Amino acid sequence: MRVKKHIKNHKTQQINLRVSNSEKAKLTELAERDGVSLSVYLINCGLKRKPPLIDADTQYIFTQIMYELNQIGNNFNQLAKTCHLSRKLGEPVMVDNSILLRLDHTLNKVKQAQQLFINSTY
Repeated sequence: MRVKKHIKNHKTQQINLRVSNSEKAKLTELAERDGVSLSVYLINCGLKRKPPLIDADTQYIFTQIMYELNQIGNNFNQLAKTCHLSRKLGEPVMVDNSILLRLDHTLNKVKQAQQLFINSTY
């Protein structure tokens, strides 16, 4: 008589989820890149990631703040483009470069802080 070996991580539960064709293709590609099955890849992603340290409302507010900061950055780029165009056309442009450099530096620091925050919550 053959005795079944006790398997430590015997899997008896099933989870079903729906994804789009493109999502499935991307997940399958990532799993193949890692040399594992799609199931193993999804389990590894789910179990190895830390859960977010902030609640959904805080995350929403943070996302809105980042959206506004990105809009400010876009406006900054539009101003720079206008200044460059004016200069090419020979029109005088009075700009305090130190203010623009400080603004650019501040925006870069905010983006770096955002990335650090996102990396630390997942």
